[in-house]
Amino acid sequence: MTIQTIKKSLSCLIWAFSLLSGTNTALAYDGNELYKDLRGQGFGEGFAWGRITAFANAFADGGFLGACLALPQGTSNEQLVDVVKLYLQNNPQIRQRSAQTIIHNSLVEAYGRHLPKSDGWCY
Repeated sequence: MTIQTIKKSLSCLIWAFSLLSGTNTALAYDGNELYKDLRGQGFGEGFAWGRITAFANAFADGGFLGACLALPQGTSNEQLVDVVKLYLQNNPQIRQRSAQTIIHNSLVEAYGRHLPKSDGWCY
């Protein structure tokens, strides 16, 4: 088992767990909650960071909706969180949408996407 495979598996597990855990389900955890958590006004700041980074890693490694996130090598978790937070600050009219949709849209807008390689993997 390679490091990339382990990383991808762990990222997918964390992302899936974040969708199912806690008092907020995937559909109930919206941009308003995500923004509050990212501003340090709720217990879930670490939860929000984990959700963003797990989604980004899974999207960059294994793809999502038939496309891969085009993250530049060396992109830090802090940069990912900053991108999502800035997107929420600049687009308050969309905060009622699901956190997953907002994370996806903000990262695609910032970094772009590409098709998976012929073997189905993004890297």
